[in-house]
Parts: sequence; C-alpha cells; structure tokens
Amino acid sequence: MSTSFALLTSLRMTPSAIRRRSDEGRLLHARGAVAARGRAAIPPLRQPPVGMTQRDDTKAHSEVPVHPSVIPTEVEYGMSVRLTDETNSISFISMIRSNKSTPAFVSALLSLLVLAAASAARGDDTKFLDRPGGKVAYSDSGGTGPVIICVPGIGDTRGQYRFLAPLLVHAGYRVIAMDPRGLGDSGITFKDYSAAAVGSDITAMIQGVGAQQVYVIGNSAAGASAVWAAAEMPTRVGGIVLIDPFVRDMPISFSTQTALEAAMHRPWGPAFWSMYYGSLYKGSPPQDLPEYRAALEANLKEPGRFEALQAMLWASKAPCEARIADVHAPAIVFMGSADPDFDNPAAEANLVADRLHGKVVMVAGAGHYPHVEQPEMVAHEIIGFIAKTPR
Repeated sequence: MSTSFALLTSLRMTPSAIRRRSDEGRLLHARGAVAARGRAAIPPLRQPPVGMTQRDDTKAHSEVPVHPSVIPTEVEYGMSVRLTDETNSISFISMIRSNKSTPAFVSALLSLLVLAAASAARGDDTKFLDRPGGKVAYSDSGGTGPVIICVPGIGDTRGQYRFLAPLLVHAGYRVIAMDPRGLGDSGITFKDYSAAAVGSDITAMIQGVGAQQVYVIGNSAAGASAVWAAAEMPTRVGGIVLIDPFVRDMPISFSTQTALEAAMHRPWGPAFWSMYYGSLYKGSPPQDLPEYRAALEANLKEPGRFEALQAMLWASKAPCEARIADVHAPAIVFMGSADPDFDNPAAEANLVADRLHGKVVMVAGAGHYPHVEQPEMVAHEIIGFIAKTPR
C-alpha cells in the first residue's frame, strides 16, 4: 500500500464513523489511492496554480499576482523532485475532486477503491503519543523525506488535511497529521486544552519522531500552537506555515459572546458547531463537506469531546502571542480572502506576518480553510516556501 494511500486511510474521524459512512470512506481514501498509483496514471501537465497574491518582506510588502511565467519549472525540494511531476499529480487529484471531467473508467476504478478503502479502514494504523494527562492521536505517512507536522484548529480533526497531505507526500515529504487534544481519536482526559498546550504536544511529537528539523503547519488556533512550538524549539523547527491563524485573542462583542455561550451547550451544541463549521467554506467547498460535517458532529457527540471543544474555544492565546518575538524560523501566512472569521482577513494576515517577519499569501475567494478549498495552490506554495528555507 502506497504512503499516500496509507496516510489517507488514517486521516478520518473515528473508525466507527468511517464504517458508518461508506461515502465518506470513498471520498477520504479513494482520491489519495488514485493519485498515488504512479506516473502512468498522471494526465498531461497543467500549468502551476494562478490566482493567488503574495507578499513578503523582500518586496516591501507589495502584493503581486503569482503567474506561471515567473514560477520556475523545476524546484529542488531536498529529494530531487521535479515540479512537473508534483504538478501533474496535483492536477489529477483536482480532477477527481471536481468530478467534472472524470471518465467512466475512472468512476469504475473509484468503485473498486471503495472496497479497498473499507478493507483498509478495518486495519487501523492510528498511532498515539503519550502525553501528561492523555494520549494524542496521529497518522504518519512514513518515509525518509523532510518532516511536516500538520495540526488542525478548534473543533476539527486531522482529516482536515485529507487533500493537502497526499500532495506533500507525493512531493517527497514525511507528513504527520495530529488530532487535537480531546478530538478525533485523541484522549479526553486532559485538563488543559489551550493553544499553548497543543503547542507542547507539537514539541513532544518533534522529540518523538527524532527528526532534527521539522516544518509545522497550523490552521486557525493551531497557528498559535505552531508559534509556541517554534519559540520552544528554535533549532528544530525549520519553518512554520500558518493558515488563517488566530495567534492572539481577538476582540468579540458582548452580543456575539452571549450568543456563542448559549449555542455551545449540549445537546444542540454539536449540531450548531457543524452548521457553523460549514459556513466557513466559501469559494470552493469540497464535495464531501456534508459527509465530513456529519462525521465531525458524530465525533463531538461522543463523551468529553464537545467539552474539549468548549475549553479550546474560550482558552486565551495570550501565552502564544507573547512568544512571537522568540520565533526565528521563516514563516508564511495563508489567508482566505473571504474568511468570515475575520472582519478584515488581509489586515490580520499582514499583522501576523509583520510580527513574524514572514510572507503573506492571500487565496482569492477562499474561506477559513483555503488548504481544503484549494489544496493544489496551497501545496504548491508550501513546497516552494520550504525549498527556500535554510537547512
């Protein structure tokens, strides 16, 4: 079984949720298997992604469009992976995601892969990291390439990386995707669910895998966790990728806070969170979003999990913000231009990037999860960012 398919097999909610939802199994696992079948299955080369704007400190914070004519045709990723191969695989995954140009023979192949995915789901390869107070679940693609640790934000699981992770694996990276404390398959016995505590889980993971240098991807509140980890381990974290990050406590109106406090209670809380979660996708929601939301809601209904979400939601990020000055690793900040979690997404992205001396990439039309809505574009930028970081 290929590393891409093995990773996709384990990026899911819980074993029981996957078995209950064969459609989800098809969508979460089959795509990775198809994309990993090899170069023989890869369609003709597609141009590198267009439609993103980026800003870094070397260009006086100006925003310029990324255009194929200025993107090199070959980038050294540390494993001599050609950009053309990586882009071809990305194009194929994109075709499967859209389901608009999938020929009949591929549809038949996907039907067969449903059976393979269901069989693989029964052989669970979820691993656990022992931590004071509980266990943190994670998936590991394996391999000898540079290590990338992916951490989802509040109220989500490592399944969030079901589209981005296979692209990074195909580019030669070893990808480790973690469930946050209390969610997915992680334990519910922790007493601290703050972003700083999740940051300590990241540093423990770095020590556990034994890699001398890693790159950390953090979405939403896990962006603050990535900052914490980079400050704690400056010689081991080679770069941080923050996706629509909350690295500070944002002001919230009294009326909004009151409404949230009323909504975030059992028994209606998990359904409310699922509805709110769905509203955070804007330009290109994935086809499996209804199934993913249903599985996420089922996970939150399990004992202790919604309570973990509540604790995360109200925990202060001030301890993480206080560590920003201690971060010396290169940083890149992705932000969906239509992210409803921010009054001014571009302004927040620039504020965070300025404090980290990093680069901003605005993803046009995307919401809070641009790496799910436009994984090919985000993967392309991440690979280029890592290629330029000091080793």
